[in-house]
Amino acid sequence: GESCCVVRNMNGIGIKDLAMHKRVYIICSTFGCGRPPRDGELLYAHVQLEAMRCTVNLEDLSIDDEEEEKPLVGTSVAIAALGSTEFAGYAKFGLDLTNELVSLGASLALKTSTVDSRNGKSEQERIFQQWESTIVQMEKERLMEKGKPMLPTTRPRSSKIIPSSEAV
Repeated sequence: GESCCVVRNMNGIGIKDLAMHKRVYIICSTFGCGRPPRDGELLYAHVQLEAMRCTVNLEDLSIDDEEEEKPLVGTSVAIAALGSTEFAGYAKFGLDLTNELVSLGASLALKTSTVDSRNGKSEQERIFQQWESTIVQMEKERLMEKGKPMLPTTRPRSSKIIPSSEAV
């Protein structure tokens, strides 16, 4: 099939939505002492409940092949976790979300990147652009392996950090 990219806010996304994609890229901020942003609360609650359900089912059934029961097997994730080291829960939501998604069978496309707003906007943008460039390069390589050239982007080369949480 054709390669496409879907950009959505976390609000209204569930486990089944994530499982429909082979690759999921998430940009999320952390609020207060490590809480998800308001538009990520429902997704995170669903992720935590699903992780508990999977754990209980696997323990009760003593299933040898745990991966068969996990809904995100076959999905790889990469998360950019925004936050500030001024707070005790720096980037905690993004780091916790990574762990929960992996517990549901997702693999890591790359290590979770933490983006510290305390270091100033230019450093924040540099780290985020590095994360973004790595993903673009991974996608180019994946498409080249399939024999599909990647279409040139019409998007400006500079990126802006979007304050709201978005899942891609």
